[in-house]
Amino acid sequence: MLSFLDSRITKNLKDDQINVKFAKSETIEDSNSKTRKKFIKLHNLQGYCSGYDKKQSVNLDHPSTFDTLAMDPIMKKNIIDDLDLFLQRKDFYKKVGKAWKRGYLLYGPPRTGKSSLIAAMANYLKFDIYDLQLNNVVSDSCLKKMMLNTSNRSIIVIEDIDCSKQTHDRKRTSSSSCTSPVQPKRFSQFSLSGLLNFIDGLWSCCGDERIIIFTTNHKKRLDPALLRPGRMDVHIHMSYLTIDGFKTLAANYLNILDHHWRFTEIEDLLSGTKVTPVEVAEELMKSDDQEVVLEGVVKFLQRKKTEEDAAKERINKGKDAVLEVEEKKKKIDAEKEKIESSG
Repeated sequence: MLSFLDSRITKNLKDDQINVKFAKSETIEDSNSKTRKKFIKLHNLQGYCSGYDKKQSVNLDHPSTFDTLAMDPIMKKNIIDDLDLFLQRKDFYKKVGKAWKRGYLLYGPPRTGKSSLIAAMANYLKFDIYDLQLNNVVSDSCLKKMMLNTSNRSIIVIEDIDCSKQTHDRKRTSSSSCTSPVQPKRFSQFSLSGLLNFIDGLWSCCGDERIIIFTTNHKKRLDPALLRPGRMDVHIHMSYLTIDGFKTLAANYLNILDHHWRFTEIEDLLSGTKVTPVEVAEELMKSDDQEVVLEGVVKFLQRKKTEEDAAKERINKGKDAVLEVEEKKKKIDAEKEKIESSG
């Protein structure tokens, strides 16, 4: 849900009539032109609605861009096209009676670039980011206050949404717990309906040109009501590293802009190995020598493949052992039945 900050508020509105506090991003004058460049701000929405509400802000100086993201080029283009189309459709949204917002769900294994993609989107759009941690939300009214402290032309980020039990699929009885190191400081009592009201209910129109981004490592845990279009409009699977993503990393870290003879071997290894962009990026930083680094990447991927194959073998052996026990039990039960029937 993107929303562009409209700084031109009608003059006849009194200050005390305005409850929504619009966060104004700092700007600096470009010495070579009359255009103004915006400092992107990262706001930490916090407060338990128990006597104080605070919004801490810093300048977002994250270097991630769509050019540096190690992900599928087609996926990157689709995201950029979707963002561009959204920005151009203010009149369209008004015409069809929808709030001018867009929801994204980034899902996939940890360390696959979700945070980097969010930063790249913010840098591309020049939108502020509001970090909303649901574990800090103790009630629906608290959630309302926190959301009203956000501005137009902004990205609201709700990370690890599966870590809040209110967002779990109500039809599932899974007892699996969240793996996030962030633990709630107080018991959270906000409701799923309260969250949905801000995503696409009446309160969703409290800002314009706004994006809401949710992240999760476990999409299947989420309640289907959250996953519907209008709430999470675009679902983006952040997968393990592919050869296209690796080529982007090689260009960024090693300045290899053309094909390298090692790429064929690396592509074969990546096709059968689950490795994240972060893991490979760490290998690419170990030397300034291209050949040394690429040889190290090949050895690293070979080790990962060996480890994964060994793990699969252990799992298969475990399954075989279970099947063997079940088969023995069936034979014993069959023998008992035979003895009982003959007696």
